[in-house]
Amino acid sequence: MQMTKAIYVPLVCVGAIVIAAVVMSCQPEKPKETSAKQVAPDKPQNIGSVTFSPRQQINPETLLAVSAASSTDSVTIDSVVVRFNDTTLASSQSADVTVPLSGIPLGNQSLTTLLFLNNGKVERHSLNLTIFAAAPPQKYSYRKLATYTHDPDAYTQGLLYHNGHLFESTGTKGESTIRQVELSTGKVLKQTPLADQYFGEGLALWQNDLIQLTWTSHIGFVYDIESFTQKRTFNYPTEGWGLASTSSELVMSDGSENLYFLDPYSLTETRRIQVYNDKTRVGNINELEVVDGLIYANVYQTDDIVMIDPATGAVVGEVSLEGIFNRQGYTRRLDVLNGIAWDASGRRLFVTGKWWPKLYQIELFKIQT
Repeated sequence: MQMTKAIYVPLVCVGAIVIAAVVMSCQPEKPKETSAKQVAPDKPQNIGSVTFSPRQQINPETLLAVSAASSTDSVTIDSVVVRFNDTTLASSQSADVTVPLSGIPLGNQSLTTLLFLNNGKVERHSLNLTIFAAAPPQKYSYRKLATYTHDPDAYTQGLLYHNGHLFESTGTKGESTIRQVELSTGKVLKQTPLADQYFGEGLALWQNDLIQLTWTSHIGFVYDIESFTQKRTFNYPTEGWGLASTSSELVMSDGSENLYFLDPYSLTETRRIQVYNDKTRVGNINELEVVDGLIYANVYQTDDIVMIDPATGAVVGEVSLEGIFNRQGYTRRLDVLNGIAWDASGRRLFVTGKWWPKLYQIELFKIQT
């Protein structure tokens, strides 16, 4: 027979437990959190909603139909106002309004719709849309007019023509330069190397200054065009790819669809545009040149040049230079088309590429599609 084991508890321990229980029961309760730590009430929900049409392939000629609705019968919409930034595009004394888009830049944009309710309140709603160019770009082809020697060790990043000479910015770390080149022979007449940590990029001329970008260092250099003496530096928040000058601005690319316009004296951004054709955005915008008021841009890793309206970002023309350089049998290092220079007085257009041994004068002509 299994015996049950008796359990003995010393009296002193029992007394200690009782005393502890009494002491704990006498402790004051922890004060509740103050009102300052209470959760803030939820923001009031909008009772209105806004829709628009069409939803696809919107362009500056589109008339956007905007409709507002109330989620309750007790509150109605007295009027609607649609704005872009600080500009009123359209207004209506009803819940529906037609909005013209002719003054809005291309690309991803946001409109603000204000709903004025009969209870005296005003609601703000955002309309996010993508605006494409209204027309497809004009197609061009090309013919070669002349062929010149080009330094095959020059990784061309920026190119321009001035007073009978080419000026060129070359890239890759440890090999980046700014140089003056004799057009007829390709001979380097003068050059200044960049420090090894910099990767040279786009080049532009403003008055007597050459302005050069670097790729990822967020720093640019300003040189005297005669002596190549560095006069100052400047900074920018994006990558530096291409650079060119209009009659009043500099325009810079960063490898995206964005183009940034800079004050030529302070070298700070004044505005920007997004590059779109009638179907899609155009990214990888690289080396730039301004030709007869349009921005010509190499599209990186392609043989394409696009022509961009600097006011809107619309691609109004494009040309493929496929086959301009015969790579067959060429064993030295070779990279893509990059480099556009325009001789405005002689109306000559020059193109080359990274590590290309040739530079070409070409003529563009329209083709039917």
